[in-house]
Amino acid sequence: MSAQFSFSTYFIWMFSGAMYLIGLASFYGWLHKEARGFFMDQTRRLFLFLSGAALSGFMLAKLMQESNHMGFSHEMLAINLTVLIVTLVYVTLDNHHLEQAAFNIVIVAIIAWWFVPTYCSVIAGVGAIEILLLWWFAPQINAHWWSYLLAVFGVALTILGPDNLIQQVSPGIIVAQVFQVVVEAAVVRGYGTLIHMQAARMKHFAHDAMYDDLTGLQNFRAFTENLENTFLRYRARGVKFALYTLDIDHFKRINDTYGHLYGNKVLQAVAKQLQDTMNAVGYQNDLYRTGGEEFTILVYDINDSLEEAERITRMIQANIAKLAFEVGAGSRHVTVSIGEDRVLAGDESHLEVYRRADEYLYRSKQNGRNAITLRGKTLDRLNHESPC
Repeated sequence: MSAQFSFSTYFIWMFSGAMYLIGLASFYGWLHKEARGFFMDQTRRLFLFLSGAALSGFMLAKLMQESNHMGFSHEMLAINLTVLIVTLVYVTLDNHHLEQAAFNIVIVAIIAWWFVPTYCSVIAGVGAIEILLLWWFAPQINAHWWSYLLAVFGVALTILGPDNLIQQVSPGIIVAQVFQVVVEAAVVRGYGTLIHMQAARMKHFAHDAMYDDLTGLQNFRAFTENLENTFLRYRARGVKFALYTLDIDHFKRINDTYGHLYGNKVLQAVAKQLQDTMNAVGYQNDLYRTGGEEFTILVYDINDSLEEAERITRMIQANIAKLAFEVGAGSRHVTVSIGEDRVLAGDESHLEVYRRADEYLYRSKQNGRNAITLRGKTLDRLNHESPC
């Protein structure tokens, strides 16, 4: 080994390289999973490219500066070059976009021209093919540890192999290079995997926090957040929306008479029927279970037509009434009471819309249940309808 090669320096540089790669994986994990908002959604790909280009470019500039430093051995320079190689592979595989692959091909060409000019064309050509293969087969390579390590070793062999041949590097330095490639590839891959697993767990927890286990519908917490955001969108863009609240009539009596398991089946069937009905209304909407037997629906971009509101509520009422639940030798049907109102220009907050719709729901219940109250007026029952 070169007299300038120091194992203590080698391990220090390997540790600092591992810390750098952990930071890289953390930043990319944040860009992929946690950075949210309209601006980020529109510019995520650009941010991924710019960050990958900046990190690779910084590492290359650092190595080029070190190569001009008289006290820095060629062996240690090659050892540090492994950090850049692992970075190139990680960024290409993680940021699966052609522009990133093209930039990394340029980085490989500069590495070849600066560090191994004798085989510059060969290294640049083979390296370009390898980077393009990494980009093309990224999902398959990322799927397995062994394929990921082979990808890193392939690029490392292309860049470091000719240099080691020219410099007649000792076996000890080659072993040190191989060990560093294994360690740093394992560090960035392992930490990146942990970040993705944590993101998946957080997504699962977030889903559980916003959805009702029994019916699979969004819950009251999701409703209040979405209602507020919808109201803010209305204030900013004038996009109108309507709010429907409905309640299963005499649900406590159902629970007390037939038991909670039977009541749960009723809730699940009503939720499914509501989903099917709202899928057919012709307006984008979100459905929530906001209480024990209470459901709420947000309908977006409405045309503010009372006739349309009546059409939707009549559909809901009629489709729920079609449900039949077995009770002994016979069957039982359920009905719902409904209240509706839309956002008004004078509303100061989202809670005013909810308060009115909820008030109209209870007005329907006070008017004999199985009733519909739209914007303060309880509708006449159709001939086939009867109060509960």
